[in-house]
Amino acid sequence: VTGVQTCALPISLPTASATPNGIMLGPDDRIWCIEANVAKLAALDMRGRFEEMPLTGLSPGTKPLSLAFRGNVPWFSEPEIDKVGRLIDGKVEELTLPAGSQPRAMFTHPNGDIWFAATSAAFMGRIDRNNAVKNFMLPDAKAAPRSLAVTPDGKIWFTEDVTQKMGCMTPDGVLLGEFTIPEPLKGPRGMCVHSDGRIFFSACDSGHIGELVF
Repeated sequence: VTGVQTCALPISLPTASATPNGIMLGPDDRIWCIEANVAKLAALDMRGRFEEMPLTGLSPGTKPLSLAFRGNVPWFSEPEIDKVGRLIDGKVEELTLPAGSQPRAMFTHPNGDIWFAATSAAFMGRIDRNNAVKNFMLPDAKAAPRSLAVTPDGKIWFTEDVTQKMGCMTPDGVLLGEFTIPEPLKGPRGMCVHSDGRIFFSACDSGHIGELVF
């Protein structure tokens, strides 16, 4: 912010070389992250105290990427091995996705379903409250969905990195439309929704923040 002196306070993780990834606010008001290199989750409270939880039973050769919560249960994506997992009762349970899916960003819908973007397979995935997975294919196999968010009306919005679009689905997986992002904005990746419903995204390749305006 112009004219305001700022700083960033480093907070060391308990385990060295943890490579923190996938950070979010948990339902317990702690800051949760994935320690990708050491197969753990970490939770930081507002007094600066960490709790680490080993991902016991995690498949070898994977580094979890994104986090989402259903209730008090953390879920995470595993893009290297085409799985999503959850930590429940101290053990990891994993769901296998189609080969080449590369699940990345995850988000929990207010109705309890967990959605994820399958970047390499061009579909949006939904995990219902019975843990059944359903995939909703996008029209263009090169779409490369990267991030997603839910607007106050319950619709799922997502970025399509390669095809330069934003897409919108209903909670039932019906594609409502895709909207081409004009230049100079390029490379839509991360996104978020303001409390007033306005949709913002990062245009990684052009160095901008964009707003989707109707």
